[in-house]
Amino acid sequence: MTIKHSVTVYLLSGPAGVGKSTTAIELVKSLSNSAYLSGDDISHMHINGRVKPWESKQEHDLIWNNILKLTRNFIDYGCDVVIDYITFPKDAEWLSNQVRDLGVTIKYVVLWAEKDTLVKRDAMRIEKERMGDRCLV
Repeated sequence: MTIKHSVTVYLLSGPAGVGKSTTAIELVKSLSNSAYLSGDDISHMHINGRVKPWESKQEHDLIWNNILKLTRNFIDYGCDVVIDYITFPKDAEWLSNQVRDLGVTIKYVVLWAEKDTLVKRDAMRIEKERMGDRCLV
């Protein structure tokens, strides 16, 4: 497949409740040919046997390998890719290295907010989706 424009992969990171999803969805809407990847949705595809990714290297690697494969597939079709997930610098570097051969631009952005803002936004979620102290990690 021939890419007709320069493709960009956007990694939007930051603590839970900072506005990653809201920002990512608005960004993807502004791009003419784009895909939105929710790391949380990809993480929750694994049903039976799933372990919290921050407690298991294997689960962490499974999620990032799935993100990579989807990202490469969308890039192959000329799509900009917006990834919404808590992404540490080592994960951003790893993903960047994995798509380097495709000649894409990587933009890694970490959103941040004050502690009080994160706690307030978390309290606005429905109870089963609240992160509690995890939004401050």
